[in-house]
Amino acid sequence: MTVVFVIDGVIKKVKDQSVIVDGTALYKALNETYRVVLLAEDKARADVWLKVNNISKKLDDIYEISGDVLTTIETIRSKGKIDFVVTENTDLTKKLIEVGIPVLVFLNPSYTRPEFRPDGRTGVRSWQMINEELDKQQGLYDEDSRINEIKEYNEFEDSAL
Repeated sequence: MTVVFVIDGVIKKVKDQSVIVDGTALYKALNETYRVVLLAEDKARADVWLKVNNISKKLDDIYEISGDVLTTIETIRSKGKIDFVVTENTDLTKKLIEVGIPVLVFLNPSYTRPEFRPDGRTGVRSWQMINEELDKQQGLYDEDSRINEIKEYNEFEDSAL
């Protein structure tokens, strides 16, 4: 039984390279009973990041995304059945459903509590509003000066490697 995990956005935050705790917990739980195949933009960097953050196991399969994510997943599928794909990308989700691959959509808010957000908004939202909210939160997160300080520090650390 095989699960394909897209690292960026599920296990690792794209903007600051930090660990997504809930995504990592999901990965570790599924890794107990499934063969987990990880997808990354850069296989070597992903392998180092996984080891530094004590996430990977020695038997992990890491595939580098070559061009289109869907093409990479279909390449993996050509080698055996995929039980489902875990991703945060709703556009990819649509494409995977169209080609008959089950998907688990993992959506992780940028802010853990509404009052932590710069605009402090709360309330119940429709599905379209949820997508808009995720985009808005990512924009707020990108502009958050506290996060930019962390990114600058991480870039400094990366340059030291």
